[in-house]
Amino acid sequence: MKHAARNYLVGAPDRPRSVVVAQSLFMELKKRDPACRIEVLADPCVMPLLEIMPEVAGFLLLPEHSWLREQMNFVNESRSSGYDRGIILQSGWRFAIFPFLAGISVRSGYLPGVMLNDVRVADPCWTTVQRTVSLGLATGAELPDRFASPSLDNRFQDWERVLQRHGIAPDSDPVLVLCPDVEDRTTPGWAEHYQRLAGEAVRRGWQVVLLAEASDAGFGERICGRATGCHNLVGKLSLAEEVDLLSVADLVIGDQSGSMYLALGLRRQVLMLASPDHLDGIRELFPEGWFLPLETDPAEIVSVLEDS
Repeated sequence: MKHAARNYLVGAPDRPRSVVVAQSLFMELKKRDPACRIEVLADPCVMPLLEIMPEVAGFLLLPEHSWLREQMNFVNESRSSGYDRGIILQSGWRFAIFPFLAGISVRSGYLPGVMLNDVRVADPCWTTVQRTVSLGLATGAELPDRFASPSLDNRFQDWERVLQRHGIAPDSDPVLVLCPDVEDRTTPGWAEHYQRLAGEAVRRGWQVVLLAEASDAGFGERICGRATGCHNLVGKLSLAEEVDLLSVADLVIGDQSGSMYLALGLRRQVLMLASPDHLDGIRELFPEGWFLPLETDPAEIVSVLEDS
């Protein structure tokens, strides 16, 4: 007898790079049960990514306030949706409490406590994608030999507006986007290396755009200040605008930042500098990507510009 399709509620991560990885879970669920319905419990900040994942059928936005009435309306909405299983990818209790209060019969995750009744233990050797996809499988089931690579289906709705607003010509010179991970790179001279790479790219006829977290307000000026023609967009784009910009990039170079995962998910030509403990997991998820050790001097990869 044919089984009924399942309805899943997945508690999504709140970091873009982790949301991109989560798409491999959605794709695996759809592979095993094409008729299943996947809805996602998420923070509003990651909605632009979930909206361009074709596997996701609907959304529940986490209440932004702790008001009791708002929380109970949310629980009642969850109950009425008839979810068969909840999968909690986020470690915070606020993602686990709603599937619990909504009475979802099976609630899987790695967070121990009364709110989950299918508590898993991850193998310490697992990569991030292995940990993520494993939660969608039956307890003790073997992981697939290969994982589906995330593929973001961007609609290109606003990319022209984004480019024009920042003086980038879409039909002119090729676009190089630099995405350094500001928080993880504190090596002396590291910013200067990117500055030299940006300057050399501009000299060779590229339009160069810098994307990074806004935690260091002066970082963008240090990189683009001496590279005339480099567009400093550090902290100036929303997540949706960043996706639109990356969608039309000819080449993306950077460290292990969230922007690099977006570029990989958008299937752009990417050169990522990654640490040894991340290389295997990233290659496993994006076998077509181009990766170099994190300690590689960005000034040494100028030859990439000639081959792109």
